[in-house]
Amino acid sequence: MREGLADLAANNSGVFTRAQAMAAGYTGRQIRLLVEAGLWARLRHGILVDAEQLALADDQARAVLDVAAARLTVSMPTVGSDRSAASAHGLPLLSGGRSVFLIGSRSVRRGTSKLPVLVRRAALPEDHCTALNGVPLTTVARTVSDLSVAVPKPDAVVAIDAALHRGLVTVEELAAVAAQVGTLPSLMQVLPECDGRSESPLESISRLRLLDQGIALPELQHEVRGPDGRLLGRVDFWWHQSRVAGEADGLQKYDSPDTLRDEKLRQESLEQAGVRVVRWTWAQITEAPWEVAARLRSAFAASER
Repeated sequence: MREGLADLAANNSGVFTRAQAMAAGYTGRQIRLLVEAGLWARLRHGILVDAEQLALADDQARAVLDVAAARLTVSMPTVGSDRSAASAHGLPLLSGGRSVFLIGSRSVRRGTSKLPVLVRRAALPEDHCTALNGVPLTTVARTVSDLSVAVPKPDAVVAIDAALHRGLVTVEELAAVAAQVGTLPSLMQVLPECDGRSESPLESISRLRLLDQGIALPELQHEVRGPDGRLLGRVDFWWHQSRVAGEADGLQKYDSPDTLRDEKLRQESLEQAGVRVVRWTWAQITEAPWEVAARLRSAFAASER
């Protein structure tokens, strides 16, 4: 890539326009041949990136590229926001879609061949902005504060739990940002149900679904010890009075025979110490949470006998 174009692209996560390439001295035919040869790739109509960079991009890096490309399609300065900023920051989302969300000086809704661009007008103090690979984004605190208004509660809780768990933001920072932009009432509807001890979206959703079923809030990430003080295991959910443990089983949790064997031995140790273990999967807690709640109630009742 020619030096002038390389500098422009480097300031926008490697993304550039066809017009910028031509201004750097490439002809239309050369650009077409570079795309056909698999050296450059089209992100949007007239928006290009190095094909190898795109191939190596994980979901988070791809989200940054999507914002970078979308910004080049609107004729005003913009900042990646909402779901797009959450993805770029590596925060999990339950629902997505193919829109790219930006904040600009006016509201715009534009369609492209693949990804619609939604630009909303909003107050954006300078300290609510950051950048990744040269691409302007709302900060984590501003992003999740906006999500408390823009997405359903479960989606917002999952994102906030992850941000808190990773130490990307504090509750105090969230409240301060939300107070600045007027989203504090919405945030306060969500924040009491958030907990940075949750280690996955499955754990966050499990907590919400069990609350909906009338199950008391458990302790999270509890270390269960035997009579001699030996650590028997750390459990996702713990109801101390009943000595009942809840385990949310994600697919990545048992990714090898050794891991599965170790988990079996851990559960046996817990059960030998009088702990009742109730397990569930994503499908079980999201599609039939009442069944998981019934199994937990049975475990609670059994411990009282």
